[in-house]
Amino acid sequence: MFKVVKKYTRNTTKIPFHSEIPNPVEISNHIKEKYVVTGKFISSQSEYSQDKLILTQTLVFKNKVDFSDFIKDEFLEKELFGPRQLHDMQNEITNDFLYIGEQ
Repeated sequence: MFKVVKKYTRNTTKIPFHSEIPNPVEISNHIKEKYVVTGKFISSQSEYSQDKLILTQTLVFKNKVDFSDFIKDEFLEKELFGPRQLHDMQNEITNDFLYIGEQ
């Protein structure tokens, strides 16, 4: 399995993390059909710090190739990753990869 752990940090809980904003059904369906049903995307877990200013997300993929396909997916780049990056920049939310690798 291939594991990715990413930490998001915000200055106030008045600004939501991008993942707290519901995704359009098209994004959820795309991820489900292309990655979940096919067994490429195994699991996702989110954990907040006690003050809710830090969100740590753990994603597990079947292997590195499946993770690579996921992050290079043109539909997700346009509809999810690009908007997330813009939201984070506009709201001063930082992110750091804590771990990327085989599990």
